[in-house]
Amino acid sequence: MRISRNLSPENRPVSMRSLLAEMVDRDALARRPSPPYLCKQASSWDRTQVLGTPSWWNNHDYNHYLREEKVGGRTEYVIMEDAGPGCVTRIWKPLDFGNETPKMTIRFYLDGADTPALQGDFSNLVSGRGIFEEPFSFIASDEKDTVDKDGRPQGHQIGLPEGYRQMAGDLYFPIPYAKGCKITIETHATATTPPGYTVFYYIINYRSYEPGTAVESFTQARYDAVRAERKAAGEVLSNPPSSVQGGREEKATGAVKPGQSLAVDLPAGPGAIREFVVELPPTVEPEALRRLFVAMTFDGEDTVWCPVSEFFGGGYFDKDAHPAKPVADGVFIRPHWNRNRQVEANGRFSCYFVMPYQSGARVQLWNTGKTDVQAAMTARAGHWTWDDRSMLFHANWRLGSPERPSDWNYIEIAGDGVYVADTLSVFNAGACWYGEGDERVYVDGEAFPSHLGTGTEDYYGYAWGMANFWNSPFLSAPGRDGRGKANWAGHQTVSRERLLDAIPFRTALKMDMEASENGNIPTTYAAGTFWYARPGARHNRPLPGETGRIAVRSAS
Repeated sequence: MRISRNLSPENRPVSMRSLLAEMVDRDALARRPSPPYLCKQASSWDRTQVLGTPSWWNNHDYNHYLREEKVGGRTEYVIMEDAGPGCVTRIWKPLDFGNETPKMTIRFYLDGADTPALQGDFSNLVSGRGIFEEPFSFIASDEKDTVDKDGRPQGHQIGLPEGYRQMAGDLYFPIPYAKGCKITIETHATATTPPGYTVFYYIINYRSYEPGTAVESFTQARYDAVRAERKAAGEVLSNPPSSVQGGREEKATGAVKPGQSLAVDLPAGPGAIREFVVELPPTVEPEALRRLFVAMTFDGEDTVWCPVSEFFGGGYFDKDAHPAKPVADGVFIRPHWNRNRQVEANGRFSCYFVMPYQSGARVQLWNTGKTDVQAAMTARAGHWTWDDRSMLFHANWRLGSPERPSDWNYIEIAGDGVYVADTLSVFNAGACWYGEGDERVYVDGEAFPSHLGTGTEDYYGYAWGMANFWNSPFLSAPGRDGRGKANWAGHQTVSRERLLDAIPFRTALKMDMEASENGNIPTTYAAGTFWYARPGARHNRPLPGETGRIAVRSAS
């Protein structure tokens, strides 16, 4: 079923229908948002944290809320509140950890109403068991049969009295509102949780539109009326991205020698790359995934410098540094997919971010290693109408071993753009869990981050550690070295694609991830960041010289 992509605010208000269309429209990410919005975040972050003091590393990131309200004799905790037009775009919650966490009811009060427009069991709502179906609401884990370090079962065996264990639920269905939104939760005692016992975590992302923006608020009737659009968008999002048809294909194939590159020039613009594919032998040495760099130049600006490992989200697995298991005989490529990227075990690496240009574009695959690598590279260009909302695509990379504790910077950007995705690859030398650190996102020069979360795994949509393996349009993780949550030694890669929860910025964006204490175990981080910006944007991840014009440096 066709989903309308006519998103002009002059033609219609923001609504569930228009937001579903935007969610599946890759072109929308490559233009400045219209109507404009701010992406904000509410979470249970530890309110004792004070920037610039030792308390900044505190980790009691639960049971925090805006205020309590008494409603009809019950206590409701207000966890998010926004005045004016907006839209809730993402809700994350760890699912019930046995009977240690009370059951909760979540309520959405829209446009100043005293009765909720939506309410239900909080865990059910974010795990595909409420009114929101997959892929918009889901349990972010494949591990149904493992145990944690204390021997407790983790799996989400539906129907057991203790419910879910050590999992997370994620909700990505848009919930728009015209005049305001207040979200509350009410906790309920169980047989093992006495009255008044409260343990809750949450992260909510939402859009705040400019005053006067026309928005059609969520109601059950309107939700029912977009059943066909929900089904159509869900079908698009539920499957790995597929090859783009049409346009003009430019291809280069050969042995890429150390210090050299394959290169293709795209047809004169305006135009846009709509599919970019790198094909490697399935048995390629894992080292090549970190040593082969994707480099792109649009309209004379070098905007992309990122290794295959993080550019496509498949990660890097050093079979010598850790006993990484092959997925097949001699094959260390680990598959995954999300809305914009896919890695297949046959050696095909695909990217579907739309990459506009006004005059011209060049794409290269650089070998910064010491041995030849056989490769094929294909870029398919299609039509694009360049206007004052069009943006250039950027992908950047950082490798390092963060001090602990510290705020490890993914990227800092100066310009006008939108932050749309990131990939984190971690190598952990020991079993200790590494990911208690929170994201801190500063938008347009904020002194204090407007996005402050509850843990690295929570930012990526999981809970109590990462999934062993996961595919979805919004989150993905190729299989990691270990299984279960008792041993975090080895390699793991996770990606987050921001569709409706992309972060616009007018002048600047800074993305940090806290590297928390982990028993002083040596840990290496590699972060790929993906963003769009109007021409002329700058950042702190400089390219190695002028890409394609002078020799590149080593990636180590």
